[in-house]
Amino acid sequence: MAPYPQLSQISQGFTQLGPLIHLYLPPTRPVDSFASSTTTLAPEPPSFILLFTWMAAVPSHIAKYTATYTTLYPSIPILVVTTSISSLLLRPPDFAPIISLIKGQLITPQSRVLVHVFSEGGSSTAVKFASAYRSITRMRLPLTALILDSTPGSLRYSGIPRAVRAAVPHTKLAQAVGSLGGYAVVAGYAGALALMRDVDGEEFKSLFVQTRQMINDERLWPVAGTQRCYLFGDADPLVDEPALRAHAVGAESRGARARVEQFDGARHCALIKDSADEAMRYWSAVSDTWRASVEVATTEATVTMEKKELFLIRRKPVAVAIAVEPKFDDQPEFDDYPLSYPFACLSSPKFDDPGCWRRPLAPPPSPTSTSTSI
Repeated sequence: MAPYPQLSQISQGFTQLGPLIHLYLPPTRPVDSFASSTTTLAPEPPSFILLFTWMAAVPSHIAKYTATYTTLYPSIPILVVTTSISSLLLRPPDFAPIISLIKGQLITPQSRVLVHVFSEGGSSTAVKFASAYRSITRMRLPLTALILDSTPGSLRYSGIPRAVRAAVPHTKLAQAVGSLGGYAVVAGYAGALALMRDVDGEEFKSLFVQTRQMINDERLWPVAGTQRCYLFGDADPLVDEPALRAHAVGAESRGARARVEQFDGARHCALIKDSADEAMRYWSAVSDTWRASVEVATTEATVTMEKKELFLIRRKPVAVAIAVEPKFDDQPEFDDYPLSYPFACLSSPKFDDPGCWRRPLAPPPSPTSTSTSI
């Protein structure tokens, strides 16, 4: 195999940085053409897009999603992380190199990240990535919107053979080999779990139960105030509808806004396969979810600024009264005082520190003033 990086098989413009890692860096665009380069489906594009694919997804299938994203947001970088059977069940991928590459450059604490995951494989890989990001950067992944396609279900180890068969080609030989491989994995894990017990004698929780819980874990990424979109097909043998809807309710109880879209007759990770209308509905749900996240972020920023301005108005007379007692023929209004210190406090990380506001303020110059600046 050729050393990495190498050209990705997903699509032109993607570079494969490792066995499971594919990165798209858009061409450099002039700043003044940025707004016109994006579509009107969302008022402002994401800062970064993360796609975590279903297990054993082939590049041509992944390309259907990346092509739409590069059309919607042509100036936005995209990271695709694929999932293999071994990375899901045996050996977790090493995310340290790619996280070291993107942190501080493609992703910052102020970034607004759109995460799109597929199936149990993609959601499991996503929470592993978020966990590694937190361990390396000491910060949460700045998720703003989360799209969940055909996940989370109620899949446990007993469902692994079905998941493997769904991921491999639909030939008799591939299906037979997939079934044998799936049952072999189940047998191996059953034996391992019989030996792995904690001090209380309880078995380790299953991989899929852990994933369901971690998707709603505030330690990995923001949940409260974020937007969620759950997409699933009612003909999907791997997703239990009540379990999925219960997970959406759990997300809302933690402060997220969750939207659930059911596609009639659609199977696992094939919601847009057979119908142009369903494809339009799918991508409308994705873009609407992102639009809602931008609107929420804009509203929160406005409210935060209004709170700061209100705080400034309330603290300004106190700061002046403490700073100086001027003697003027005509006592000026408080608005006549220089606000350099309060505005400095406004932009300071110590905005809520009262000491920042107790610095002395010099009164405006007056020919009759007998006080001196402190």
